[in-house]
Amino acid sequence: MWNQRFCILWLKNGDGNTKFFHSRASHRFRKNVIMGINDSHGVWKEGLNDVAAILINFYSELFTTSRPPIHHEALNHIPQVITDDLNRELTSRFEEWEVIQALKQMAPLKAPSTFLHPLNHTFITLIPKKKNPSLVSDYRPISLCNVLYKIFAKVLANRLKKLLNAVINENQSAFVKGRLLSDNILIAFETLHCMKNYNSGVGGFMALKLDMSKAYDRVEWVFLENVMRKMGLSEKWIGLIMVCVRSVTYSILVNGEPRGLIHPSRGLRQGDPLSPFLFLLCTEGLHGLISKAASNGDIHGFSLCKRGPKLTHLFFADDCLLFCRAIPEECSKVLEILSLYEEVLGQKLNREKTALFFSKAVTEANRQIIKGILGVREIHHYEKYLGLPSLTGRRKKASFNYLKERVWRKLQGWEGKLLS
Repeated sequence: MWNQRFCILWLKNGDGNTKFFHSRASHRFRKNVIMGINDSHGVWKEGLNDVAAILINFYSELFTTSRPPIHHEALNHIPQVITDDLNRELTSRFEEWEVIQALKQMAPLKAPSTFLHPLNHTFITLIPKKKNPSLVSDYRPISLCNVLYKIFAKVLANRLKKLLNAVINENQSAFVKGRLLSDNILIAFETLHCMKNYNSGVGGFMALKLDMSKAYDRVEWVFLENVMRKMGLSEKWIGLIMVCVRSVTYSILVNGEPRGLIHPSRGLRQGDPLSPFLFLLCTEGLHGLISKAASNGDIHGFSLCKRGPKLTHLFFADDCLLFCRAIPEECSKVLEILSLYEEVLGQKLNREKTALFFSKAVTEANRQIIKGILGVREIHHYEKYLGLPSLTGRRKKASFNYLKERVWRKLQGWEGKLLS
């Protein structure tokens, strides 16, 4: 695969209009064609018009606000960390070098297209998340933003990301300079390994691996605006951000053809340079609720050693791992926090993919009670966290066998003529 990638890069930097690229492009197009899809009633529909109608209806509902109430409890624990000096830096005059820098950060080899009108109109292209998709949720929506808008958004994002170390808590490792994906993986691996062999304590401990359904697409704009205001960001800066967020309109690309016009009232675009940073700001609400519950003694984090720090949660963007005692009282408090977070931010917990892990000391009776309260499944081993196994036993081959299978699937997909 690496040799093939090298060939692709070499041809990309040259001017090779070869059979290799035509074959690759044709294969990719055929793979992404939507021949049919199940509607909301589970009825299979084919034909461009029927498929387009189903997709437009789905995303129109997804991007429509639930009009959540303003719960000050979800905002009260977010500290005001932005100073007047930082606000002046954010809202200072935009310089030419910032625009040039943003332009140079754009992918230079992306295919240009026509400028969309209005400027913030966006095409949504659907990428299959699995083989033979049949549901709309089996596709990942990627936003194709206007190039001029992306330059403007990139300038704002470059300013905003300089402040993230001061604004975002240390439990969040995504998109913050100096913080690494591997940090979360190592901490999670060591913590779960220790929990696996932990056979003492009051009732034992549990880890809850959360999966939020369509996390970016469900973000409520009102909550985002209130979070920025609570952090102390100036009204001028908030206004710039919310213009980018609120002025968007969508069309769905169905087999390359734009269909429909959607005016959203919530959601962040996957493909917008601002979206990752804005989502991090929203997760500070959940961090504040968990930290407050821990300081009040309502939940107790897990410590790897005596007198060590208590770990209550790990964040990587929308991936979340929670730790607390495996007793019904703390489980109910966690559920209360998650319910409030779901309500104010518009999130929806995917209970089919959310999972529980218990330490040895947890009794079978408590396990059944907690699973009943949360309505999620229990895992024992070989589950992944951020792409790597979070637990490994003596059978290391079983933990990492998926790597061999993935390489084998790639080899089977290659055409013999394309290998030479």
